[in-house]
Amino acid sequence: MLSSLIESENLFLAWEEYKRGKRKRHKIRVVECHIEDFLFCIQKELSFFSYRHGPYSPFRICDPKERRINKATLRDRFVHHLIYTALVTVYDSSFHFHSYSCRKGKGTHVAVKHLERMTRIISSNNNLPCYGLKMDIKCFFDSVNHSKLKVLVRKKISDLSFLKVVDEIIDSYSTRLGPHGPLGIPLGNVTSQFFANLYLHELDVFIKHVLRKKHYLRYCDDFILLNRDPSNLQVLINPIEEFLGESLHLDIHPHKVSLRKLSQGIDFVGTIIFPFHTLIRTKTKQRMKKRLREGFQQVIDEKMDPVAYHQRVQSYLGILSHAKQARFSNDLKNAFYI
Repeated sequence: MLSSLIESENLFLAWEEYKRGKRKRHKIRVVECHIEDFLFCIQKELSFFSYRHGPYSPFRICDPKERRINKATLRDRFVHHLIYTALVTVYDSSFHFHSYSCRKGKGTHVAVKHLERMTRIISSNNNLPCYGLKMDIKCFFDSVNHSKLKVLVRKKISDLSFLKVVDEIIDSYSTRLGPHGPLGIPLGNVTSQFFANLYLHELDVFIKHVLRKKHYLRYCDDFILLNRDPSNLQVLINPIEEFLGESLHLDIHPHKVSLRKLSQGIDFVGTIIFPFHTLIRTKTKQRMKKRLREGFQQVIDEKMDPVAYHQRVQSYLGILSHAKQARFSNDLKNAFYI
């Protein structure tokens, strides 16, 4: 598996795919000047099992809450890309349809559309009650157990050389040592997105095949179940908490368990779904206005390219077009269009 992945032709194709959308970045341009040396060096390290992951560069972002991002070196990020592509090829088809995070053809907009469709089915086109139980895993990325994750990767992959590289990536970062071994995968790695889906696929299987709940969907560590009877949702909380604790060594966030009626609005992935329309969360709209104000000032101060700012505006307008936010969209256009 690894041997075919690091063939010269495949490495050059992977580099072309990796640099898509990044060609203007300084580090990409520097590597492009000696791309053969760069790729053949990686090929040699992976072939002779001498690859060792480099250190991360941590930084923090506030969008809206503070998050710690760990950025790997360009060399390591390219190796992540190689491994991620191979892992997705093997595992993605086995993931449940209603897992929407970081998968081709999925995403937040598709998740919301499918959630809207589920609410209409359960409520018989808003003629019957519909309730949503939303739950969130506490400090998910910092709590992923390395040993458990390695076991899950080995369910479908037996190539020892490939698994050695996967283990090197998993062990390159940890937040702390838990009772079951090292914990944590870094926000910032493309492989972490896949590892999150692989880890929580076990939760999908438990809910869909053990609890046998049909109306369920998940976006990363946020998941929601729907039912006409709130008591049928309430009784699911303890079994789900027990499964997460015993099988995945994870905890439900105690302050992020909500059971709401559709008429009150069901909050999921930044949107609030009502019987006849969908709105963007107020905090999300406030964040949009803040970033557009900051960008507008940067354009005036000639610190930001107007074209890049225009793309930011269009991106937000695109997000708003998926909800009933015509007035807010017009307000943004009037205030921030250049």
